[in-house]
Amino acid sequence: MDVLERAVVTHVYDFVSSKITEGQVQQIIAEAGFDPLAYRYEPRVDDDGFVARGAVPMNVNRLENAAKKLSIKVDITSPAAAARIGNQYGVSITMSIDTVQALSDNNYQLYGFKAVKSSMGSGVPVVWFSTSTFSTQTEVEWTESYSAYTSGSDQISSGSITATFTSPISLDQTLVVTDKTGIGNVQAGGTAGAISISNTVSTPFTTGISQLVEGENNPLCAFPLFGNGLDVIVPIQKVLLMFSTQPLNNGAVVEQAYSASMLVDLTGAPGNSRAVSFDINNGWSYEGVDWGTQFAANANLVPILIVKP
Repeated sequence: MDVLERAVVTHVYDFVSSKITEGQVQQIIAEAGFDPLAYRYEPRVDDDGFVARGAVPMNVNRLENAAKKLSIKVDITSPAAAARIGNQYGVSITMSIDTVQALSDNNYQLYGFKAVKSSMGSGVPVVWFSTSTFSTQTEVEWTESYSAYTSGSDQISSGSITATFTSPISLDQTLVVTDKTGIGNVQAGGTAGAISISNTVSTPFTTGISQLVEGENNPLCAFPLFGNGLDVIVPIQKVLLMFSTQPLNNGAVVEQAYSASMLVDLTGAPGNSRAVSFDINNGWSYEGVDWGTQFAANANLVPILIVKP
C-alpha cells in the first residue's frame, strides 16, 4: 500500500479572489466537467481564495472558461502543473447546427486516438478520449504531459485496457518495473526522444503510455511487455478523430475504424493547432494538403496509429 500511495501525484490549483467562496470553486470545477468531490479545499494563506488539491489533473483553460460562464471573477493558476506540462496542442472542429443535432439525436460519440512510433510488434491503438459533448465549434486540447503504465489486461480487440500502475514520465526516461504486480519507478536515462519501459521480473504485462487530454491522463496505446523485456515508445503529434454510435470506453482496443475518420498531423503546426470541419453526410474536410488524411469506415487503424520507425 505504501508503494502505491507514493505513486499518486497531487495536482494543485489556486483560485485567487478575495470574494470567492468554496462553493463557487466547486461550481467552477463542476461546470468545467470535473468532479468537485475529487478534490480537497483549503483557504489560501493570504485569505484571498482557495486551493484545490486532488489526484485528477484539470485543464486550467477549461476552468477559466467555466468561471467566465458563471460570471465568477477569479484568477486560476496551477504552478506545479505548469512545471510538469509541456506544449499545448489542439484541433478545432467546425460543424453546422444540423450536423450537431443529427449527431446528438442518433447517439454519436466523438472518439480520439493518438499515434505513437515503436519498433515493437503487436502494438494496438486504444480509445484516448470519448465525448458526447460537442457543438458547432468543438475544441479538443491536449498537452505534452505523459505517464507510463502497466496492466494485466489482455490486448483483445474491443476489450479494454485498465492501468493497474501508472507513473508520470518524460521523454528520455525509463519506467523500471520491479515487482510482479507491475509496480516500478521512473529513472533517468533511456532512448533519446522516447519513453522506455523496462521489465526486470519474469511476469509479462501489457504496457504503454498515457497523455493528458481535456484534463484526464488516458492510455493511448497498448503493447506486450514480456518478462525481462524492454519496450521503447515515441509519442508523435498525430491525432485521429472519428464519430461513431459504437459504444466504447476510454482504453478500449480498436483496430478498425467504425466510420469515416480524420488523421490530423500537428507537427510544425502554427500555434500547435489545426482546424477541420465535419458534416454528417459529407464527412471530414480541411484546408491543407500535407497535414490531413481521411480514412473510410473499416480502415485498419493499427498501421495508421502504431507507426514503425
